[in-house]
Amino acid sequence: KYGSGRAQGDFGVKLIGKDGAYFDDLKIQMQVSEISKFVQQSGSPIEVDGKLTSNIDHISFAPSGIITKADGVIKWKNAMASLGPEKLPLGDFTLSLKSKGSSVEAKLKDAGGPVEANIVITLAHNGDIAINGKVGYRPDAHKVLINIMKMPFRGKSEKILNIKGNILQRDKLIAEFMKP
Repeated sequence: KYGSGRAQGDFGVKLIGKDGAYFDDLKIQMQVSEISKFVQQSGSPIEVDGKLTSNIDHISFAPSGIITKADGVIKWKNAMASLGPEKLPLGDFTLSLKSKGSSVEAKLKDAGGPVEANIVITLAHNGDIAINGKVGYRPDAHKVLINIMKMPFRGKSEKILNIKGNILQRDKLIAEFMKP
């Protein structure tokens, strides 16, 4: 248990083989604000909130931290970002995880809120990643959110993603996203 949230499941560490650690039957219910401080980059002015729930049948991590197997669903309801005093509603999102041979496929979809997302992420065991799909904002999105999203979108309401790289080189992935 963490804050007012709950996480439960079976945790194990494999001493032999490729996988460094795993969770089975992982169920999480908590406010994103309770865990966001652990995942934010230092100095980030953006805070996130909303309700996070998961129903993960299995997830395995290599010693490097790369996900090597994952099957289940993660939902982010009433997603919100705060930039200073502005609270920006983002919508509801579902991330479906599926192991596929030597990779994990993650499908991110929105449920019709201010932010549109239809993205497929393929993560190989060696950290190679492909991000394909579309992300954008809808006309009824908060004006501040629209202005923020227009920067990497070069003034458009959406961005088509076709990004390839390695998850261990996050700065390069971010630079790829920011390209026109």
